[in-house]
Amino acid sequence: MKLRLSGITLLLGLLAGCATIGPSQHQSATEAGVEGNLNPSASRHVVKGAFHESMDDPRRAVYEYNLALLHDSTSVEIRRALAENYLQLGEYETFAIHALSVLDSEPDNRRLRSRLAIVYHHLGDLPATIGQLEYLLTDIPPLERDDPVAGEERLLTLLLELHATQVDTSAFISVMHDLLAKDYMPEAEALEMYHGMILTRESTASELEFLQQLSRARGEPFYLQLLQVDLLAKVERLDEAEQLLRVTCSANEDKLEAWFALAFFQRVKQSDNVAARQTLQDGLRNFPDAMELRLELADLEEECGNLTIAEQLLLELIAAQADAVTGRLYLSDFYQRHTEFREEALALYHNLLVELALEDATLMNNYAYLLVEDERSVSAEQLLVALEFSDRSLELEPDNASFLDTNGWIYYCMGNLDEAAVRLQQALRFDPEQPVILEHYARVLDHTDRDEAELMRRRAAEYRRQMMNNTESP
Repeated sequence: MKLRLSGITLLLGLLAGCATIGPSQHQSATEAGVEGNLNPSASRHVVKGAFHESMDDPRRAVYEYNLALLHDSTSVEIRRALAENYLQLGEYETFAIHALSVLDSEPDNRRLRSRLAIVYHHLGDLPATIGQLEYLLTDIPPLERDDPVAGEERLLTLLLELHATQVDTSAFISVMHDLLAKDYMPEAEALEMYHGMILTRESTASELEFLQQLSRARGEPFYLQLLQVDLLAKVERLDEAEQLLRVTCSANEDKLEAWFALAFFQRVKQSDNVAARQTLQDGLRNFPDAMELRLELADLEEECGNLTIAEQLLLELIAAQADAVTGRLYLSDFYQRHTEFREEALALYHNLLVELALEDATLMNNYAYLLVEDERSVSAEQLLVALEFSDRSLELEPDNASFLDTNGWIYYCMGNLDEAAVRLQQALRFDPEQPVILEHYARVLDHTDRDEAELMRRRAAEYRRQMMNNTESP
């Protein structure tokens, strides 16, 4: 089974810790310099994990960071990266395990502790929530603790009321307004908490008015403007949101994030790919070397069915890169998604794996699977090449269900049903709900147990329906 190597994402993220429109982003492991402190085996997986983070693929990032942790179980940095990505996935209990481990070594990590308190609240663990909040509120420098404006007691009381009721957020928002206006908390931390709370309830004119006042008082900073756009969009005041966003982006043309913000709004909020295309093209004129803008534009063209234009954009990216490897990785991913580019994909994989000798397990697996995806047209020579690269991918990641599936499918195409069954059974132990693996296993069982084969197909169909429903859910 092939794996998508990357997804083109909007790199809006958290600006100075403040949530903005678009997917959230945090400091990746490589940005934090994690790999430099690790042994080589752990470092290799950390680099790959950080790559998947940058592609907004926390599931793959978690997989790589867990492999890194096997090689360096004492690394606080790896556990911090795992905590961040489990939070992105919404796996809150696992996030809490890694967050607590990090806090043992970094007790003053207020950002992580704040997130842990919010997660405990989400899980309904009131004592644990109170414990984290009490630590945050007692760990205040003496001058702030004696300052009546700080209002530790009032804040704690209202936060505990919020956590106890789990319904009324008005008191929390009222206090947060005071905290922001009086500079009690670091602005980025306060705004991140504020943003997370207001988007869980109906936004009102009072919240928008407060943000507008705060923004004017602070000189219309970029991230506060984007926060106002968030609120306007949430209450379906899209025309006002777009107008404010255009003004904000015009005043911040030197920021890549401005172009991404506007393009994201046009694509996602307004479903206006024509306007988004123009914004990205204008952004490229301002930032001709910006890989992210070119990738986003290629993704848009692919979504619109303009495959030739998307391919050309990726080829231009390769031509503009010094080593061209990253561009080739994106292009190989693009080719594999479209059967009409099968020959181009095979040639590019050969270039990456044979000529450039990249040791990347996902590339090896995808190349092997592409060679045998259609068992009716695969040659004996292609089967041997596919098996070689599939075996090499499993040497690097022996417990990867997708790689085991590919290996099993190759043996099926070779007519070795016993070995195929062993590999596919191993794959299902690691990923029992993957429709492709179940369907491949059903093909093997057709030769030995037709009733069991039909059961596998029914399970595959049910899991596929569930995946489609999850994809369509808002």
